[in-house]
Order: sequence, then structure tokens, then C-alpha cells
Amino acid sequence: MSSARDRGSRQDTVAALVEAAAAFVGERPPDVIPGRDIAARAGVNYGLIHQYFGGKAALLREGLNHLNRTFLSSEHARQVLDDFCAGRVDSFSAPADRHYFRALAFTALAGRLDELEASAGVIPQVVERIIEIRGEDSTEVRIDVALGLSLLLGWALCEESLIDRLAASSVSRADFDAELSRALTQVLFDTADHS
Repeated sequence: MSSARDRGSRQDTVAALVEAAAAFVGERPPDVIPGRDIAARAGVNYGLIHQYFGGKAALLREGLNHLNRTFLSSEHARQVLDDFCAGRVDSFSAPADRHYFRALAFTALAGRLDELEASAGVIPQVVERIIEIRGEDSTEVRIDVALGLSLLLGWALCEESLIDRLAASSVSRADFDAELSRALTQVLFDTADHS
């Protein structure tokens, strides 16, 4: 039995599937997202994933790229980039940001960052901004950017369980963000005391 959306336009069905896939990629690693769950969230028949995308992997890739394009084209993304380059993480507190960064982290862990259409634009932007701020282009600066990105992607994945396991639930989100900002600033701008 088909749903009303199954009988709708191909464009509506494809859009619903891509939106559902984009929602899932920030919730779970791609290898554990069932195609049937994507179809159910989209309100369509599971067979349409194969008909329109050729399979779940292609749909998840399109969902990830949709999420990436949507985030990166926003004014908010420019603010997040500015904040990251300044060593601030308070803008990463928004649920949409956490969803986006979790999606990137899950994708990185699955070894699929090369599937992002616009990924070549973001990392070089961060590297160039930090090089400009620090006034040098070196392997050390590039490693510091990689460590900073790793810190934030890891935090996006582990934040809730770490707070629970460290019995730090009494610490406010603002206090955690302030401490994370301090650590990020040390990494990006090499401000740690090396004595």
C-alpha cells in the first residue's frame, strides 16, 4: 500500500527523502541508518529509495550534501567560522550546529569526508584565516587547525555522554563552552605555556 506522498510528484518524494536522510546523518553513523527508517520518516515507500537514488548509500550522500550546502550557505555559518577562528565555541551550542557537526564527525569516522561536495571550501578557509591571524604558514599551524577541528568534532559526538560520565551535569553549558573555548584558543593560537 502506498502513502499519499508516494503518489505525489517525484520532486516532492525526492525532497522528502533527502530531508529525512539529512536528519538522520547527524543522529547516527551512516552504516547504522536503516533505509526503511529513512523512508518511514519521509513518509514514502522504501522501494522509492532504490528507484530514485539507486540505494541507501547514494541517498545518505545526498542528504549529507544537502545538510552541508544548507549550513554553509547561511549567514550563520560565516558567524560559526568567525567564532571558530577566534577560538570561541559558544555558537556551537545551537541544536542545528550540533546536528551539523555530528554529521561531519560521523562522516569523518566512516572515512567519507570526500563525499562532501563543498568540503574543499571549508577547511582551506579555516586554515587560511588562522594563518592570517597567526602571521605564519607552517606545518605547525596546519596541525593546530586539524587539532582544533578534531576537538570540536569529537565534542559534538561525545558531549552528552562525557558530561554524564564525568558527573559534570551541575556545570552549566556556558561554563563548559568557556572552558572549551579556552582549550580551543590554546590549540589554534599556540598560547599554552611551554615552560
